[in-house]
Amino acid sequence: MLRVSTENLYDRLVKRGYSEKKRNENMECEIMQVVLQEARDSYANEIVHEVPSNTIEDMESNVTRIQQWATQWKEHNKKS
Repeated sequence: MLRVSTENLYDRLVKRGYSEKKRNENMECEIMQVVLQEARDSYANEIVHEVPSNTIEDMESNVTRIQQWATQWKEHNKKS
């Protein structure tokens, strides 16, 4: 679950040209942790991970982490 500070989120939404209504909806969802709660309600707790996505370094680290998780999952779930 990618998480971002509301300051960064707002700036990103403005740069993408989102309408005020859409920005407000996205900001409210982040503040209220709507997507995070939906993930926790839908999946086992041990597979829902919050990772920061505030900086380029965070995003690069997330890509590496997700690649590692995918590789581990493939190895663990190989057909015999």
